[in-house]
Amino acid sequence: MIEYRELQHDQPRPHFDKPNRLTVSGVHRGEQRALYDARRDEQIPEHGLRLVLIRPADLNSDGRGRLRRNEAADLAGCAG
Repeated sequence: MIEYRELQHDQPRPHFDKPNRLTVSGVHRGEQRALYDARRDEQIPEHGLRLVLIRPADLNSDGRGRLRRNEAADLAGCAG
């Protein structure tokens, strides 16, 4: 299983975390996301699957985590 984890999974982001608003479970969205991430990290391998995490820093991305287009590298990856 491959999962792309955007910046909000590793850094506080008020827009995504909504720290002043609680979810039904009684925590803000940032805490809830961390709980879900930890659950996936633990339970996916427990079911015999391999979890591959990809983060913006693993790819050609800017400081905001947005992927940069690199047409030469994209085309080089298709050669073969």
